[in-house]
Amino acid sequence: MKIKKYLVKNIDEAISRIKKDLGKDAYILSQEKVVKRGTLNLANVEMIEVTAAVDDARPRQEDISASLLNRKYNYVNPPKDDEPDFSGFKNELQPLTREMAEIKTLLRKSTSGMDGFNDFKGIFLELFLDLVDSGVERKLAARFIDTLQYQADAEQTADIEQVRKKLFNLLTASISAPAPLRPEKGKRKIVVMVGSTGSGKTTTIAKLSSYFKLMEAKKLALLSIDSYRIGAEAHLRTYAEILDIPFYPINNGRDLRITIDKLTDFELLFIDTTGRSPNDKEGLLIMEKHLSGVPPAEREVYLILSAPTRSEDLYLIYEKYSIFKPDKLIFSKIDESAALGNLFNLKMKSDIPMAYFTTGQKVPEDIEIAYPRKLARRVFSYNNKGDIA
Repeated sequence: MKIKKYLVKNIDEAISRIKKDLGKDAYILSQEKVVKRGTLNLANVEMIEVTAAVDDARPRQEDISASLLNRKYNYVNPPKDDEPDFSGFKNELQPLTREMAEIKTLLRKSTSGMDGFNDFKGIFLELFLDLVDSGVERKLAARFIDTLQYQADAEQTADIEQVRKKLFNLLTASISAPAPLRPEKGKRKIVVMVGSTGSGKTTTIAKLSSYFKLMEAKKLALLSIDSYRIGAEAHLRTYAEILDIPFYPINNGRDLRITIDKLTDFELLFIDTTGRSPNDKEGLLIMEKHLSGVPPAEREVYLILSAPTRSEDLYLIYEKYSIFKPDKLIFSKIDESAALGNLFNLKMKSDIPMAYFTTGQKVPEDIEIAYPRKLARRVFSYNNKGDIA
């Protein structure tokens, strides 16, 4: 990402300079009124300091699958969310000697003992440290291991693989059932995507709209209210042209209400919104005001959270974006994170159900229903002691 600041007299000047320097795919991160410094500035002229950025998020030809370009998509039914499928277990152990394994455990224990979790022994200590290594908070990890110890009897404890399987089942059972988008016959649904800058809102809309247009033959339209991102509408417009569906750029809340009122015969409306920093309180309030015209009975808000984000920042985004009253969560870019303990931490603090995971940039393939066992697999990967991912 390239970031640059501009000191300008008005926003039109800023947009002109940003387009020239960073191109039409740039977007404005912030704008702030300042007094121009300098000994000759006797009149204290008020200026605007604009921060802009550009990334490589624009849809590329290679990111759009040939099947979508041909308007064909062979959908494979997702597995039923019954008992966890352990058919993918690999029981190949790492070629570590007993002595090396014991040294590793002692080293890990030395870093964990400071937090007071010294009561775990043997396999339970090993599993506790596995969870912590995956990014699960220590107190949360300890809660699961406490439960595991309580449930496991002496006979089961001797079977290490059974103990691991029981922990996996505990993690899976702690996550609520997925809640993917389910249009209802005869009822219009308006899907609003919110999330911070770079979380993947636009690409996720492209994936979902592709599926519902091509596989379920829904009548849908795409709307973009991303007014801060210069040339942002070009992203969704590209997908809309491929899918042969209408696209509507929106400038403000009034335009949004008028457009929604016109699209009464559509089954699905997808609304892309401006990515805002969770610290941009004013910007979030403005966006909330824009979205207030979306009929509550038809509205379904999805908060998109990026997997590579630290737990502390995920909590902040989740807290600040609660202003939009999100109905469901989408965890994006899970292919870019080695472990998903941070997402598991957030899910344990939230009553909002998960809807989808996105697993790459390809449209429409790289999206899947957020089945609990899939998140559990990425949290508890056995550290190569029998990979279930």
